[in-house]
Amino acid sequence: MENQTYLEKICQEIYAKHQKALDLIFEYRLDMASELNEIFHKWADKKCQQGEIIYDPKFNAKRWTRFTTKTMSEILPNTENPTSVWGTHNHYFYEIVNEVNERECFRIRLSICTKTMPEELRKTNIQINMVSKRTIKQNQLWYYPFTPTPTKIDENEELSEEKIFKQLDKYFEELKNFESQLVEKLNLNEIFYKWADKKCQQGEIIYDPKFNAAYRVRFTTKIMSEILPDAENSTSVWGTHNYYFYEIVNNRKNFCNFCVWIAFASQAMPEELRKICNQIIEVSDKKPPKNWAWYIPFETKYTNIDENEELAEEKIFKQLDEYLEEVKKFESQLVEKLKQDLPQ
Repeated sequence: MENQTYLEKICQEIYAKHQKALDLIFEYRLDMASELNEIFHKWADKKCQQGEIIYDPKFNAKRWTRFTTKTMSEILPNTENPTSVWGTHNHYFYEIVNEVNERECFRIRLSICTKTMPEELRKTNIQINMVSKRTIKQNQLWYYPFTPTPTKIDENEELSEEKIFKQLDKYFEELKNFESQLVEKLNLNEIFYKWADKKCQQGEIIYDPKFNAAYRVRFTTKIMSEILPDAENSTSVWGTHNYYFYEIVNNRKNFCNFCVWIAFASQAMPEELRKICNQIIEVSDKKPPKNWAWYIPFETKYTNIDENEELAEEKIFKQLDEYLEEVKKFESQLVEKLKQDLPQ
């Protein structure tokens, strides 16, 4: 309470000494923010009339001019009921953020709120943020997978509608590029899912999509599960009784590179399985570090996809089929090497 009283006294003294200047600054800031908002609204209305965005001014707020796009609404579809934090069917908005009063700048960003989001959309949101290389924290509610560099406003210059429009158009081109790349990256995952599901139905792998992650499509095989059996009374880091997974891996730095590898996880691994892993290590060319947590004894070469080419499902399937043949060869050789050592 004493600190608050002292702070109030200091503020009153400063205001008394510089009342005219502070009033002028405050008035100017408010006027600049309002004027900037008018330009944002005008730009959004123009883009809406041109059919490039979906814009309804009733969803605007003091600092935010909000709109959606057809592409993003296909990636993150509307829900049947208007349950978002904004009272809308969509659980995201692109926002022109007016920060002129705080940091003398503005930008366009993608805001996604998961507070009332259905589980299916939550999974899509995780994928969006992962492929956008955004950090995901536990119990996080707000996500901003598209956040370009803010544009500074020169306080000594008069606001130029033409100049602001030009910068917003530049942001919008970045936005469209972001959506285009996002669609391509998510489509690549869909091809992986489709291939894994097909191979599972054909009996060549065991696949359950609930164990997938944004950069990983996971499956097991009958032969590897005979070499390293499931544990009855313990669970792995994946929440499974198996302590390995084959993974179709997307390169985080370049999402259009992929490979297949096998990953062993030692956390909470029963002693009998650890002994088998040690036998595998003994006969493998690749050795893990001491006290390893993860071990990857098998890994294919990466396949590079030309970002300028359209994704061809047939081509991706063919490469994955070749990888599966490498997996089978690896397992066959491993069985031969372990034949003398594995328990009868």
